[in-house]
Amino acid sequence: MTGLGKLAADNMTIVMLIYGLALFTLGVAVLLSALRPTSLRFARYLPWLAGFGFIHAINQWLNMLTLIDQYKFLPKSWVFVIIETAIFASIALFLFKFGIGLLITTDERFRSLNALPLIFYSIWAAGLAGSFALTGFGVEQWLRNSEILTRYLLTFPGAAIAGSALFLQYRVFLRQGFGVASHSFLIAAVALWLKALTCGLVVPYISYFPASVFNYDSFMSFTGFPVQILRTADAILIAFGLVRGMHVFNIEENKQEERRSMELLALENISREIGKNPNLSKALMWAIKEIIRLFDAKAGAIIMVSEQTGKPNIEVEHGFVPSFAQNFERMSPVDAEKCPVGKVIKEQKPFTTSNMAECPLIVAAADEPEKVNAVTLLPLTAKTKTLGAIALLFEDIEALKPSNMEFLSTFANQIGLAVENAQLEEQRRIALILQRSLLPEIPSVPQLEIGVHYQSATVGTEVGGDFYDFIDLDNGLMGIVIGDVAGAGIDAAATVAMAKYATAGFALDNNSPADSMKKLNNLAVKQLTAGRFITAVYGVFDLKTGLLVFSNAGHLPPLIIRGKTREAVFPGKESGIALGIVPDREYPREEVSIDRGDLLILYTDGLIEARHSREFWGENRLVELAKDSIDMPAQVIADNLCSSAREFSGGALTDDIAVVAIKRL
Repeated sequence: MTGLGKLAADNMTIVMLIYGLALFTLGVAVLLSALRPTSLRFARYLPWLAGFGFIHAINQWLNMLTLIDQYKFLPKSWVFVIIETAIFASIALFLFKFGIGLLITTDERFRSLNALPLIFYSIWAAGLAGSFALTGFGVEQWLRNSEILTRYLLTFPGAAIAGSALFLQYRVFLRQGFGVASHSFLIAAVALWLKALTCGLVVPYISYFPASVFNYDSFMSFTGFPVQILRTADAILIAFGLVRGMHVFNIEENKQEERRSMELLALENISREIGKNPNLSKALMWAIKEIIRLFDAKAGAIIMVSEQTGKPNIEVEHGFVPSFAQNFERMSPVDAEKCPVGKVIKEQKPFTTSNMAECPLIVAAADEPEKVNAVTLLPLTAKTKTLGAIALLFEDIEALKPSNMEFLSTFANQIGLAVENAQLEEQRRIALILQRSLLPEIPSVPQLEIGVHYQSATVGTEVGGDFYDFIDLDNGLMGIVIGDVAGAGIDAAATVAMAKYATAGFALDNNSPADSMKKLNNLAVKQLTAGRFITAVYGVFDLKTGLLVFSNAGHLPPLIIRGKTREAVFPGKESGIALGIVPDREYPREEVSIDRGDLLILYTDGLIEARHSREFWGENRLVELAKDSIDMPAQVIADNLCSSAREFSGGALTDDIAVVAIKRL
């Protein structure tokens, strides 16, 4: 026996204590790591490894206890022997289960090994029962036989498999860029292989091979120190490698934070790209490629519901065969039942599956269908409607984990909002161009000074339907019309065009304002959709006499400020019904004289309904500001009225404003 061997023999209790502490530390560190939220697949089997550490530590401390004089009677007790046998076998069971589970996470082909622990434990139990029958009821024989069988049949294969599993996990982490932490798993794998040799093959002496050759006595003779020294060093090495390897959770957490930052940035970029790019299809193609890149998908498509047909069509796709979009559009009703896209759009609920038979048409259209193992379909929704769906195909089933699905749903929602905003902004742009094109130039009339101001709302995404026009009539007459179409967007702008040109046509046919309103009403009843109507004031101004004959169809009454007295007059407050609601209505004829120096103001409701908190700008402010501005040029008056309303509302109008200011010179 060497000096080291004598030192170890004299202090075996300390050796056992250190052995147990190393394994207990392993159990604590691994269990705490297993309780952390993580997406690492191997973490689900860490409780088995933690159990191995705790039970192994208890076993070593029990063995340490039997070395103390007052407890040396314990190995002679059958109760103690049975407990120790159960604990010793459990050590291998926990290590065995950890190893098999870890193998499965690295490669699904290892799933067939799931029954291996049961097979080995059955052989172990049969061997233990047989040896008990052969050797009788001797405690010492039982302890010796059970230790040998447990080490050969359970510890050796369990440690070998666990070491191999950790080696494969090391290679997985190395590929995933876990750096130094992955090398710690290699250290632990080598230490477990060493454990398979020192704890699984070195056993008490027995006259049968291999225990007759590889045993405690032969190990002591060959090395000069007991095997417990090497086992303790190996336990420390296992604990060191695995405790250090738990750093992968910190690395993964940092990677997740970086990934989420990248995803959030990508989400912001996608929303911005869709919003600013005039070509929506091009922006959506960029978006689907970005999602595929971020989530490592094999293929993806954005499916939009056609506004014309109401059917879903492929808007953009990447990773599918060229004929995918065309075949999808021509899909028969029978095939449509096999494709869950329609259900996802209708119910606005995500669909995920790892069963490729549930969506065969989409999977078959992928460039590499054999590599597709998971599919998700996410509804593409906006504030007001379902626009379509996003289809994503994955090779890795883990792509369907809850954290990914939650973020993918956020992507879908943001893309839906961005698409709706882009569509509304495009409609607004077109409607605004159309509306602006309908606003006439200010006519030059010697007897009048005319000012106009049109202000588009800054809140909301659609332009309104405010309009005004000047019609050059014969015999020194001028037609003036101002109105407001209910609703917004392109439809409202189109209605404005109809109302403007129809009014001009009726006026040029020498119809009175009341008759023009009646005819415009009948036309509007036929042309307008349900819920849409027009309010308008149309008047004919006699440039020589200053007489204004007008008819009001549900609109705000004109305002006249008398130049001499500063009196405010709202002529014809009683008006007819708005246009487009009830056919064949009669409209009132009103007349008022506009004297020289008087100010006539026509306006839409966006002016007086400009709001600050719950307070409207209102008629009183209109009257007071008009009185104060009467000596100013007509254009300045119109501008001042709109500026005041805008400032009152804090710079954010909720409706368009149209103002026409006319001073008779």
